[in-house]
Amino acid sequence: MRRNHRDVVRGRLRHLTAALAVALGCALFISLPLHAGWGDAEYGDIFASQPQATANPKPKTRRVASNVVTSSGAPVVQRHSARAVDTPIPGTQPRPNRRPNTTAYQGAFSIASLYPRVRPLGNRSMKNESIKGALEHYRSASNKEKLKRVYKGNRHKKTWSRKGKATKDANAAIQILSKASLQGLNPAEYHVEEILQAQQQGDMTLFDLLLTDNTLRYISHLRDGQYKPLDVDSMWLIKVGAGADLVESMVKALKSKSVSRLMKKVEPRHSVYRSLARHLYDYINIVQSGGWPSFPLRGGGLKPGASSSQVKALRARLAVTDGADLYAPQPSRFDNQLKQAVVSFQQRHGLNDDGVIGGRTRQALAVPVKKRILQIAASMERWRWLPDALGKQAIIVNIPAFRLYYWKNGSSKLTMRVIVGKGKPDWQTPTFTNDLDYMVLNPNWNVPNTIVSEEMAPKAHRWPKFFQDNGYKVSDEAGNEIDPSSVNWGQYSKSNPAPYKVVQARGADGSLGVVKFIFPNQYGVALHDTSSKQLFKDEFRAYSHGCVRVEKPRELGAALLGKNNTRFFNSLVEESEDDRRIQVQEGIAVYTLYMTAWADAGRIYFYEDLYRRDRIMVQARTPKRG
Repeated sequence: MRRNHRDVVRGRLRHLTAALAVALGCALFISLPLHAGWGDAEYGDIFASQPQATANPKPKTRRVASNVVTSSGAPVVQRHSARAVDTPIPGTQPRPNRRPNTTAYQGAFSIASLYPRVRPLGNRSMKNESIKGALEHYRSASNKEKLKRVYKGNRHKKTWSRKGKATKDANAAIQILSKASLQGLNPAEYHVEEILQAQQQGDMTLFDLLLTDNTLRYISHLRDGQYKPLDVDSMWLIKVGAGADLVESMVKALKSKSVSRLMKKVEPRHSVYRSLARHLYDYINIVQSGGWPSFPLRGGGLKPGASSSQVKALRARLAVTDGADLYAPQPSRFDNQLKQAVVSFQQRHGLNDDGVIGGRTRQALAVPVKKRILQIAASMERWRWLPDALGKQAIIVNIPAFRLYYWKNGSSKLTMRVIVGKGKPDWQTPTFTNDLDYMVLNPNWNVPNTIVSEEMAPKAHRWPKFFQDNGYKVSDEAGNEIDPSSVNWGQYSKSNPAPYKVVQARGADGSLGVVKFIFPNQYGVALHDTSSKQLFKDEFRAYSHGCVRVEKPRELGAALLGKNNTRFFNSLVEESEDDRRIQVQEGIAVYTLYMTAWADAGRIYFYEDLYRRDRIMVQARTPKRG
């Protein structure tokens, strides 16, 4: 029997509403509160229009994945009850299904409880109105003037429906909007319920306006980011040129009925962004399976060989993400297989991988999964602020990770630990970019006057031979070298700067080590070697005044000169006098980035919010892009 038009619309509405429930379920992290002291303040609703606290959800039965060990010693995931996704350890585990288990999501949560409230646009019925007339009083989510330009370019035609029915492209666009959480975005921002309601009521003028409006906003958010960077992160100093005019792109897509294709096309193509998105699916699945077991923040150190109830809790926690064997014969004993899981966890959280549970490892283990999901979403937002391509060769410093990557042709060829700026505002390493210009071998250190006046002067006042004993030469304003012990250094400070120039001699014993990498910038930041090699052993490495000290300067220098080993570079250092400049090939960009979540080679990594820049961003009340 043929169904009438209303039945068809209602049937499609039920189908789309179910899909919306699925996608909304994927993003419960946006509104559910975190444990006190662990991210509830830092990571409230990262992408909500109006943050609103929600009641704690009812406890759920936890389901976890466990591992057994094969004859080769590699842990293999065994699934028990409902599916839970483990973060893969390269070479040891099967690749997880990257899409959330949608069957389990349907009806699992109340949509209203998942998100902070987003005000509906509140448009009245527009059934008998033309697009041009309705536009004048339509309340928009995106920029109203841009929306008018879109319709003007399309001659004010309705393009999302035909003979009162939604087109195939319309249904595809609605599906994408409803699954915005899988891009780290909040679907509630795109008013999908209002779009579906207008469709159900047969108000195709309002349906058209709502869908065009929110699709335009989604495309803007996904391509360029929800926020203008400097509005929420004053230290993000990377400027990106204007992309293609989104209005023109939207008009072309509407005319060719290919808007859903455009919505997919604007997704950032950076490999780290794509990997973060895949891991976001996995972590959403972990939440949907009940989260990971809690591990106590307080307690003494745990070492391999120990036996206690906390070891059992540790095993249950790491079974979810790092391959611990939940069904070991002695679950309360800290065996070698559990140590391997602890090492994997420590590596993924920027900790020293000694396999011992100390204070910092305990802190990382106590962080709830919802905070980790929010870190992924925050880092995905920052990737949207970057150029589409970082260049064929690039040096990338991830500040919170204390790590440098040398990329060539889109993949990491070399990585190393780094030391970055301290947390004091004036000493933080900023986020910026410029091309590498040259390197300096055996560099002298011209000490900035702020360091001389604020740090060295008090030391020299207490230690008269401080400058001589540390290899510094002091000159007056005329350039004449003087005896530093003849100066009353106690009179100088931040408010009364010392009128002297201080230079430290060249070489491996100098503060800059054997090489300095120059990428000109107004912040006085450079990459360089250091004589304080022991500091690279520390987990927390924010010790500099803003410059980036690198763990393997000779390896980096050799790679930049196109060499596979350091023999040639070492010979250059040995034969070079002070401050010898070596040009490097053009087009090698240096980026200093701030990402507390990172994904590489099949693994996901999390780091502390070193400068509290995530916290500032997520608490911002700055309007989002239209």
